[in-house]
Parts: sequence; C-alpha cells; structure tokens
Amino acid sequence: MDPFSITTGVVGAAAVALHSARHVNDFIDGIQGAPRAVSALSKDLQALKNVLETLNTLVNQVHLSGGTARTDFIPLLKPPLENCTTALESILLAIKPYTKPSGEPKKSKWRGFVWTFREREVLMLQKTLMDYKMSLDIAISVANLYVYQKLNEPFHVLFILTEIQSHFIEWVN
Repeated sequence: MDPFSITTGVVGAAAVALHSARHVNDFIDGIQGAPRAVSALSKDLQALKNVLETLNTLVNQVHLSGGTARTDFIPLLKPPLENCTTALESILLAIKPYTKPSGEPKKSKWRGFVWTFREREVLMLQKTLMDYKMSLDIAISVANLYVYQKLNEPFHVLFILTEIQSHFIEWVN
C-alpha cells in the first residue's frame, strides 16, 4: 500500500478517536447525578481528548506536507488509536442504558438502580482505556525516536511529539 493511503487511514483513525472521545466526554459531563465511577471517567476523557486533539493536528500537518520520509512513523499510531476508539465505544454502551433524557439538550439523568452490578464493568473499561492510552504513548515515543533519527525532519515535529508525550505523563500522574 502506498504511503499516502496508509497516512490517510491513520488520519481517519485519529479523527474517529477524537470524535469518540469528545462524544463520550460530552455525554458523561451531561449526566446529572452520575455515580462517582462515571464522573471519574470525565477527567480521564478530558485528558485523552486533549492528547488526541494535539495528535490529530500533528498527523494532519504531516499528512498534508507529504513526503515518505515524514510519514514512515505514522502507521505505528493506527492500532492504539483504534483501540482507544473501541474502548470509548464500549464505555458509552455500558453507561447509556442507565441514563434517560432530561429534556435539556445534551443532558440526561442517572436512573440506574441495577448500576451496582455494572459498575465493576465500567471500572474495568476505564482500566482498559488507560492501557490503550499507554500503548498510544509508546507509539508516540517510537515515532519521536524515528523523527529524531531523521536529520531532515524539522525540529517542530519532534517538539510536538514531545508535547503529546508530556500530556500523557501529566495524565498518568
């Protein structure tokens, strides 16, 4: 497959992951009376959303600038991005049945009596999302090393990758 097609696929995966993170974060932030396990997801999702926004910008810049020397590292990002999207969709599917629309746009009320049986599942999904975030961090680190090795790479790409990695370090701590 040609580098342009591969990079286009990763650009798409980054956009889907970012859209999913925004959607799930907005949904959780809009739940009135959510239990602590659900509310705690909001902080992780906000941090993931910030990382994905920065990564999305970087991937688009690299994609639009062209050149195979600048896109060789891009395919490393696709599997972790797809994993994050899958985890985000699973979280939404696990939480949504316990909410009902409140009449206000983007607002819903918590209605889960049976929630205690599903809370453990959501906590496991949150752990899975954290694991996928770490996989994405490793992929970004490898991409960072790759860019560093390429003498013809502009310094700002290395700087942006380092900035994304620092978001992860802040997030994990």
